[in-house]
Amino acid sequence: MKKKILLIVSWVCFSFAGKAQGDKEDVRIAMALLNKQKKAIISQSIPLDSTHSVEFWKLYDAYEDGYNKLLTQRIGYIQQYVRQYDSLSDATAATLAEQILENDRRLDQLHDTYFSKFKRSVGGTKAATLFQLELYIQTELQYKMQKQLPLIAEKMADQ
Repeated sequence: MKKKILLIVSWVCFSFAGKAQGDKEDVRIAMALLNKQKKAIISQSIPLDSTHSVEFWKLYDAYEDGYNKLLTQRIGYIQQYVRQYDSLSDATAATLAEQILENDRRLDQLHDTYFSKFKRSVGGTKAATLFQLELYIQTELQYKMQKQLPLIAEKMADQ
């Protein structure tokens, strides 16, 4: 399971990195593929009876919509960072860092909100399993994206 997740995340990160300065449509397609693959992994990992299935997936789609908006926003910040890296000012670096931190807070808030909803819908164990998978995938995705970016310290060392 983890190998499959790592392969998916690696492919998506490669798509994002290749389009760091590029086409929003390609990023949207990569995100759609990630969402489809995540649903397949979740379907295999969380057994749902017909009573809970419809409600679960409706709730998941709403959660995923919120997550995709935050991910798109985060990718925009990364694209801005990449575009401005060579001329990055102190103020711009601080602003981008603040925007990423706010994005993280909003993502944590999304997790809190939807964990409660999933727990009421399918119980604590299945909700915890879902968010264990989600957080694993999201952490890998952030790690792989971050790993491809130059550190601000590298820029400062060149000056």
